[in-house]
Amino acid sequence: MRVLIVEKDDVIKTVYQSELHQQNITVDLASDGKEAYDLAQKNKPDLIVTELILPKMNGFELLEKIKNDKKLKDVKVIISSLLAQKSDIDEAITLGAHKYLQKDLFSQKQVVEEIIKQLME
Repeated sequence: MRVLIVEKDDVIKTVYQSELHQQNITVDLASDGKEAYDLAQKNKPDLIVTELILPKMNGFELLEKIKNDKKLKDVKVIISSLLAQKSDIDEAITLGAHKYLQKDLFSQKQVVEEIIKQLME
């Protein structure tokens, strides 16, 4: 299984990568939306976890591109963001996100658990 983590914070990326590697899950890492889309096209992940506030292409734009891409439209996407306004959450779900996890309400361990749960469904 392959997961793409899209996150500006290198510490968070490292934690997710380490935890997922222990579960024998291949992890690709991206720091911005454009890099994430290019990586997704190249390696087609089973799941993408993305922040919304990203350079070059924000998470909403990334989600929309993924869901409009014939090759990637079926890839599950989890949003993990500090944005907590109902309008942001609603927009992400409308665009096709499977889950929306507010960073201030979910620990990194809980996010990893949700990633694994989504991969098993």
